[in-house]
Amino acid sequence: MAGSIVVTTSDLGGGVTKYSIAWTSDASGNVNGNPLALKRGHLLQVKFAPGSPTPSASYNVTLPDADGVDLLAGKGATLSNTTSTFAQPTPTGGNSPMFIEPQAAINLTVTAAGATTQGRVDLFIGP
Repeated sequence: MAGSIVVTTSDLGGGVTKYSIAWTSDASGNVNGNPLALKRGHLLQVKFAPGSPTPSASYNVTLPDADGVDLLAGKGATLSNTTSTFAQPTPTGGNSPMFIEPQAAINLTVTAAGATTQGRVDLFIGP
């Protein structure tokens, strides 16, 4: 296991759940090996927020499923270390939100963040 996460869940109403995932990178600048339990539904929006100490410029976040598919559809690549970013992941060639089915193998993965830095990823999952 590398780095750590803390997950806070909020019911926003209308069937939408917010998963706020605060992460801290390890000495290598990575976070992985921390399984997430997410509800079934569509990933409506994602927010990436740098923390303090700030991650390195152009750090990367993925959310691979059991088959290695990035549920963020590449939207977590080369993120800013000074500005929060909103994105709406969609499947390749599609315009509808990514669908998430519950599985134990979903892990937030952060790379190139720098040693012992922090950030947050907010996932908004709805019907």
